[in-house]
Amino acid sequence: MKDLFASNQTFAAFVKNPTLNRVKKQAALKDVLKSVGVSSDSQQFFGVLAENGRLGLLKEVIKSFEEIVSTNRGDLTVQVVSAEELNSSAKKQITDALSKGNKKVSITYEVQPQILGGLIVQIGDKRLDMSIASRVKKLTQTIKESI
Repeated sequence: MKDLFASNQTFAAFVKNPTLNRVKKQAALKDVLKSVGVSSDSQQFFGVLAENGRLGLLKEVIKSFEEIVSTNRGDLTVQVVSAEELNSSAKKQITDALSKGNKKVSITYEVQPQILGGLIVQIGDKRLDMSIASRVKKLTQTIKESI
């Protein structure tokens, strides 16, 4: 379904169009999904989305579903932010540390010079901020509160 939505602009426009009759949209969607071999359970689910006028949220629904499936499999999606590009040794240490107990680890690295140094690691909805910028901010707040 994700591939169909991404590769077929006509289908994507059809799904996002709020002016189409919901009943007709639901019937057309069912025919399209059946023709591409989507399971009956998935057809029913997407039919409910169409019936409730929520097909415009299809991209977000698919993303959320993929995150749930990935979590249930024990996969881990991580975003690592650093002030400058990490060398391969540092990346390997991060990968090794995160791989313990997880079936699959997907790590994306991002450079944001404004954090000054350290790392910000985001795992799912949890965020570990070990950046120099956040430490300076906390120190500044502590000094202001004590004066």
